[in-house]
Amino acid sequence: MQLVGKGSGKATTEGFEDLYNNVKAELNFLRLPYFATCKSAQTRLLELIETVERDGVKRKIEWRVVPDPTLGLPGAIERNIMFWILKRADESRPSTNAPVHNWIDIGTLYSICTELGIKPNGESFARIRKAVQKLGSTNCISKGAFYNKSLCQFVESGKAFCFLEEWGFKGESYNGEALESNYVSLHPYVRQNLDAFYVKSIDWTLLKSFEGEISALLYPHLSCVFHGMRRDQQYIELSYAWLAQRLGIKVWDELKEAKKQLKPAHNELVAKCYLAKSEWFEDRIRYYPGLRASCEILTQKKRKRAATVKPPTARQLVIPSLEPLTQEVDARQSELARQAARVNLGKPISLDRLAMFELSEQEVFSFAATQKVTL
Repeated sequence: MQLVGKGSGKATTEGFEDLYNNVKAELNFLRLPYFATCKSAQTRLLELIETVERDGVKRKIEWRVVPDPTLGLPGAIERNIMFWILKRADESRPSTNAPVHNWIDIGTLYSICTELGIKPNGESFARIRKAVQKLGSTNCISKGAFYNKSLCQFVESGKAFCFLEEWGFKGESYNGEALESNYVSLHPYVRQNLDAFYVKSIDWTLLKSFEGEISALLYPHLSCVFHGMRRDQQYIELSYAWLAQRLGIKVWDELKEAKKQLKPAHNELVAKCYLAKSEWFEDRIRYYPGLRASCEILTQKKRKRAATVKPPTARQLVIPSLEPLTQEVDARQSELARQAARVNLGKPISLDRLAMFELSEQEVFSFAATQKVTL
């Protein structure tokens, strides 16, 4: 039996591997619809049109996700692979604040299967290849919806862009050479936001553990919204229609169907301690953060404060300059006066000091005769 407090002599992290397993996800792909939740919806267009107020002016914003006609919209596996790519992009930085590489090594297909928790076989490898192609062929169109942090402005062009700009698998030819691993290249919009740290830390282990598709979409979105809570706030309240549009799921007109649609996701988030509870108030939902969400909020706000705290200003010790003497002191004259004083006091002259200052006895006696000594 080992005594409490007595170490075994060997440090181990067994059981704690996933404690800090986070992925820094690009924020736009958390707050805007991008993924389909069922196979029947994978061929449809995802569209978000809202009226927002910016700088005191109301304006309409538009966001569209247009799938490849043969591949369809990204789904569950594409979502997990996208987060895995973002995780690899952050891990590949040479240093903490270094920019993301243009080409990102996403690892072997076997390692990706292991990370995603799927069987590493030929069928899974084919699914991963198809998922990467789908991420590189799904067009996104932004008119004031996608925010570019590096430029501090929203993308207004309306030109289509994809999450991935280029990709290649091991053994394929690229610029006349065979690739030695599996690589992807992010679109400049995405890469610029990662370089500007327009990201949100998501619990990678928790995300992969969700069984429901809506749960996996709702968790990252709530994580973003919870981050803006005030200290005195106990819950956040969201409109059902607004939330459903942001998640890219069907917006029901009947409240009964809306509750039925979100009930499994709410139950799963409560069961995993991310939510304490959720309450409906007509067509609005109140979300109360659970233990997991509260810890996430606290941790990220501490990191934010630490990043904004200015380092203490170094203070230089200033030594006042010495003022020059008003009168130049003559060391020889001073010694002459000292020896003259000894003569007047009846003390012997120091011959060594006279020699040091090149004084003669005659000079000392003559000077002593001119001084009046007061005893």
